[in-house]
This record gives sequence, structure tokens and C-alpha cells, in this order.
Amino acid sequence: MRKRDVMSTTAFFTLILFVFLSFAMLTARSRQEVPEFSPGYVDLSDFNFDEKLAYIPHTSFLYYPNELYAPKDFESALVKKEPIVLKDGENRFDPGDFGTYRILLHLPANGTTYGISSYSAMYSQRLFINGEEYAAFGSPGKSAESTIPKTGHYTVYFTPRDGDETEIMIQFANFNHGDYGGIVPVYVGSQEWITERDATSQQRIFIIVGCFVTVFLFYLGMFFFFPRRYAFLWFSLACFSVGLRMLIVDEKVIMLLLPDLPWRVSIGLEYLSLILMMFSFSLYIHNMFRGALHKAALVFLGVLCATYAATVVLTPPRFYTGFILWFQLGAVLFGIYVAAAIIYNVVWKKNNRHAEHILIFIGALTFILLSVLDIRIHRESGFAFTLGLSQVGMVILIFTNMIALALLFSRNEAELDKARKHELEMKETNELLDRMSRLKSDFLANISHEMRTPLTIMASYAGLTSMQLKRNAMDDKTLDNLEIVKREAIRLADLVEQLKEVAGEKERQDTICEVDAVSLLQRAADFCDPICQKNKNKIKVSQKVMKFYLLVNEESIFQVLVNLIINANRHTKRGVIQLKAEQNGIDLTENETKLTVSDNGDGIAPELQSHLFERGVSGDGSSGLGLAICKEIVEEHGGTIWIESKLGGGTTICFTLPCGKEIVGDE
Repeated sequence: MRKRDVMSTTAFFTLILFVFLSFAMLTARSRQEVPEFSPGYVDLSDFNFDEKLAYIPHTSFLYYPNELYAPKDFESALVKKEPIVLKDGENRFDPGDFGTYRILLHLPANGTTYGISSYSAMYSQRLFINGEEYAAFGSPGKSAESTIPKTGHYTVYFTPRDGDETEIMIQFANFNHGDYGGIVPVYVGSQEWITERDATSQQRIFIIVGCFVTVFLFYLGMFFFFPRRYAFLWFSLACFSVGLRMLIVDEKVIMLLLPDLPWRVSIGLEYLSLILMMFSFSLYIHNMFRGALHKAALVFLGVLCATYAATVVLTPPRFYTGFILWFQLGAVLFGIYVAAAIIYNVVWKKNNRHAEHILIFIGALTFILLSVLDIRIHRESGFAFTLGLSQVGMVILIFTNMIALALLFSRNEAELDKARKHELEMKETNELLDRMSRLKSDFLANISHEMRTPLTIMASYAGLTSMQLKRNAMDDKTLDNLEIVKREAIRLADLVEQLKEVAGEKERQDTICEVDAVSLLQRAADFCDPICQKNKNKIKVSQKVMKFYLLVNEESIFQVLVNLIINANRHTKRGVIQLKAEQNGIDLTENETKLTVSDNGDGIAPELQSHLFERGVSGDGSSGLGLAICKEIVEEHGGTIWIESKLGGGTTICFTLPCGKEIVGDE
């Protein structure tokens, strides 16, 4: 786990602990104490009801099995049967199908109103205080036909009679539930403390159930957005089942929400929620830890849960509740199997060692352990805590799962961000490759264009020399022509060398130096003179000073001048091509030199002038690369190039270049 993840997880757990401690302080103010008692009698005359509640366990009652005694039976001494005295700590015993519980409380006779708070289990029950009936759930009878089962929470208030003990009697009957019957322990206290106790316990249950419902809706929504992640669905159903079971079992608060809910429906929902919780939790673990649970075990679990669920729906409660012990035993054994499978997968499989898997591993083991303990406590005592251990385990699992989900999305986001960066790098690389490909294509086009020029020069001078040799008219000019052929052959070799460098992916380094502008113009004029003679054109070089210098790569600018002169020659017949260099012009800065190549030829149409520097654009059907190459070279030197032309009135190509030192002289 990364350091950042560890810090975030620690901070979140600290926040959870703070919230739960605050929640516990706000909802668990009521204090309780089990007073000393003898069978059937509790002396509460010295009990401090201003600060705490008296918790009266069912083992302090006297129990009359198979009898439904009323208060008048004890008043008229009609009760002849000896009661059963329960041993302290004997939480589970078989009371039979029906019976009567009785206890006497010695309360302070000061006119104080006291309250009793408890709930009836899944049976029928009637409560009598001092001979008066206060609460009834269903109707206890001596047979299944005369018994009406019902469940619910009750809180009643009474005022003790002066000088008398308070008699509490509870009748119960159980002909519809396969588990042991009996009563649930009761709370006795002042009206204020009983009211607060009911409010806080119910508030605690409603808040936690609200959390379960919220988590259920959240993960169900996550499943709708990510339908392939079935873990979200199974976890949401597990949360729903735990919340539903908590409403039904804990304090029977579901009867506050649905007071007319039939008893058979409520007990059916209790068992179905247990089945759903076990099944959905197992599938959740199966989806989070791939391969952890064997498919045969999952099939067995599915058949078991489906069979028991069908039994709950189709058979009477007396039948299917008799198998709850076996189902709980199967749930415990399967929970042990799931815990062992999770431990094995986390320890031995690297794919299940991510931070989120470790958190879910901790939460799942905690939930399994507390659920097993909850089942054991319920089997031994017959009742559960206000907040069951399985619910506590589920809360822990929810929070560990939420942190795991956050870490999972954080890891996925990091991987997605990495993929995005990789995609961006790939895009940039592809763009660079495309650009390099275009540059190479442009360079090859430039080279092919530039190679044509020296070949043309060489062919022209070679032809001229050949004519002189045929006439046997060799002179000094013949040697000059051969020198030009030689120089162009060398330039052609340089172009070939540049091709080799491009093939080897080397960069060409241009050398910048000071070059005499007038000499460069004259060199270009002399070089192109034989070509211009074919169209009867003359080349003229003019300047305002004897010498001034350009800060350029000489061969590149020479290439520009040759291209411009050849273009001018192609569009001019029997005319003049003028080359000019000037400094300190009206439109020039101190560091600029302006060079122009002018002709008095055909001129260029206005609509074509703005496109002539684009590759492939030509007014006479040529390759359209010459001016584009000139523009690239001029701009590489920091200059600009433009056209001044009028159709039928000649053309002037102007471009600026950086200048070096200047030597002034006469024209």
C-alpha cells in the first residue's frame, strides 16, 4: 500500500472512530443495573431510579408451566401448582407450549410513576400489573387453535400502591414457533429514564438502519452504472438484508412503522433476510476475491438457500422455524470456510493483495466472527443486544468496503491517468513522426529540385564547351566553363551527402558567417548567365556602396538567388534581370539588408501572388517548390520575403537578411 493510501486510510478510520464515539455518547446515556433478587421477588426500595434503570432478567421470575394464571387466581388462592425456579444464568430452557411468569417488585411508595419497557418475542403475550392488564400481543391460549401469535414492543407506566409490592404477571403461549418460547427481560425505571431509554434505543436503530439503506441504494446505483461489477449488487443486497433484519429483530421496531403487519409475514421476513444476507455476502466475497470460493461450494450454498427460502414461503412457521438451528449451524460452517478461503487467497495469491483486498479481508473476517458470536449468544440466551454483533460487523465491513472502493477507484484513476499520459505521449510521438516524415519528404523534394539546377547548369556549360570543341575555338572562356561544371559537380556531391545524412537521421548544421553582398550577387549572376542567354536575357547587378556584408549561410542564400534568377528567366524574353542590394532603406531596420531580383517579363496575376510561396503552387505548371524553398531559407535566417508584381509589367522578388559590418565607398 502506498504511503498516501496509508495516511488517507488512517485519517478516514480516525474520523469513523470519532463519529461512532460521538454517536455512542449521544445515544447511549441510559445506565442500567441488575439488582439483587430472590426467586420471584426483587427489593428496589433502595435503588437509585434517578440515575439508572433496573434490568430484570427473566431468570428472576417464577414460572408456572402449562398454566395461564390470571391475577385473581393468586388473590383467591386458587394456584396450587408449584412454580419452577430458574437458576441464575440459565438463559435457555424449554418452557413448554404456554405458561405464566410472575414476580413481585418492592418499589418506593412515594407516588412516583414508573415504567416498564420490553418487547414480546415471536409469540403471543399478555402483561398484568397489580391485577390490571396493560399490554397484549395476540391472544395466549392452551392450544394452537385458541392462540393468536403477534409480536411488538411495549412501554407501560404505572404507580405502585402504598404499602404493597407491585405484582407483574406475563402470560405467554407458543404454538407457532419451533424455537423455545418465553419472555424477554424487562427494564424498570422512572418515567423519564424509561422514555429516554426507548427514544435512544429506537433512535440508534433507526439511524443505523438508515445508514444500511443509504449504503444499499448507493451500491445498487453503482451497479446500475457499472453493470459488470456484480460485487456492488451483492454487497447492496447484504446491506439491505442486515438493515431489514435489524428492524424486525431488534426491539421489534418494525411494528412501530407497520403496526398492522401480520405476524406470519414479519417472521417470514426475518428468516428470508437471514437467508439473503448469507447468500449475498458469499457471492460478494466470490466476486471480490476471484477464485477464492469453489464453484461447487457456491452451488451447494445456492441450493441450500433456495430450498430453505421456498420452505419459509410455502410451509407454516412451526415447520421451518424448527430447522433454524441446522441452518445457523450450516451458516457457521460456511462462514468458517469463507474465512479460510479469504485468508488463503490473500496470503498466496498476489492478485488479491491490493490495498482494497486487504481492507475487505479485515472487514469480512470481522463480520464473520461477530456473526458467529451473535448466533451463539442468541442460542444461549434467547435474546440479542440492542445492536446485534452481526450488525456491528456489517457496519465495520461497510466502512472498510467504502475505503476499499475509494482506493480501487484511486488506483484505477492512477492507471487511467497513466494510460492517458501514455496515449498523449504516443500522440505526440506520432505527430513528431508525421512531422519528421513531412520534413523528410519536403527535404527530398527540395533536394530533387536543387539537384535539377546544377544538372541544368552542367548540361548548359557542357553543351557550350562541346560546341567550342567541335569548332576548335577553345579559349579562356572554355576553361571557365569547365570550372563551373566542376563546381556544380561538387555542389551536386554535397547534395548527395546531405541525402546520406538525412537517411542516417542526422541534423544538418548551417554555418553562419559574414558574406559580401555584392560579391554574392555577382557570383549568382555569373553562374546563371549561360542559362539566361538562351532566352536572350541580360543580368545586371547594381548597388549603392562598394561593399557591405550579410550575416548568413552563403550557400543557402546563393541557392535562393539562383532559384529566383531561374524563375525570372523562365518568364522573361529578351529582357533584363536586375539584382540589387541595399541598406538603410525606408522600410528597413538598422540590422537588415534588402535584396531584390527584378525582371520586366510577364508578371503574375494578383489572385496567384498570395499563394506562390506555398508548396506545389505554380503559375506555369512547374513543381512549385522553388519559391517555397526560398521562403524557408529566408525565414530560417530571420528574414521575410514578398512579391511585387503587375500582370504584364514585370515582377520583383524582395527579401530581407541580417547584415554584418558595412564599408562605404563610391558607386
